[in-house]
Amino acid sequence: MEIIDRCGHRTMCSILSNMRDCLKTYNFSYLSGLIEEAQYRAERMENALEAYGKGYDGIEAMESDRIKLKDEIRKLKSEKKNLKNKETTWQQEKVSPKETEAEKEEAQTQGEEVAKHLEKITGGVENES
Repeated sequence: MEIIDRCGHRTMCSILSNMRDCLKTYNFSYLSGLIEEAQYRAERMENALEAYGKGYDGIEAMESDRIKLKDEIRKLKSEKKNLKNKETTWQQEKVSPKETEAEKEEAQTQGEEVAKHLEKITGGVENES
């Protein structure tokens, strides 16, 4: 069943503001419509919360998942930085070319894997909110 948004893009705050206007002007002719609209919005919010995982427990679960992902992102960024530092160190050192190339390729491969995993987790967004 498709839910049709019959209230447009109004927010609960704007609906409550209109209810306050009713009180200021003592014009209650459209108050019942505003009450219905507020109830409709509240029911949609409750349904959305339930869809995310059974109310408050689902919100807690999403928050713990978010924290775990942020920790994993920090670890991956740190690992990526360490690999870049390793590569810089190898470039600065004068080691036999064969060893340097093999180690450099390995570090680059690891760095690319970390970068791909980091991008997969963050969706390409580098911001830590």
